[in-house]
Amino acid sequence: MDINFKNDCSVTVQMKDYLQESMDESGLSINHEAATPAKENLFDVDSEAPLLEGDEFETAKFLYVAIRAQLDMLLPVAFLCTRVTKRTKQVQMKLKRVLEYVKGSTDSVYTMGAESLNKAQSWFDAAYAVHLDMKSHTGGITSFG
Repeated sequence: MDINFKNDCSVTVQMKDYLQESMDESGLSINHEAATPAKENLFDVDSEAPLLEGDEFETAKFLYVAIRAQLDMLLPVAFLCTRVTKRTKQVQMKLKRVLEYVKGSTDSVYTMGAESLNKAQSWFDAAYAVHLDMKSHTGGITSFG
């Protein structure tokens, strides 16, 4: 993790090497770059699809990056973490889409800064029963200044 403190009271975070290592370890052939980390069918699940055999890919590695340096891929990565024990060809293609996005965004830099630490605002949202098993998704963010 490359962390740089700037003179304008901001911090930049980049994890280029870690992302490249994770793509290499995936074993998937990533031939092109994607503009977004997921398609509109992210939450579609084929419950009849046969499970893939072989080594499981460490999806949690991308969860680590998504939380710390690339928040734009957090939603699809969090969903894929729920499918680790139910890995199908469909799930693998969704993971490949995330990797295609990563390939095109490894140079992205996450910048954080605050005008004031005395004023904090938080926003939270929840979507209830959005999955076939009636599970929900929740998210939140806090801003300073």
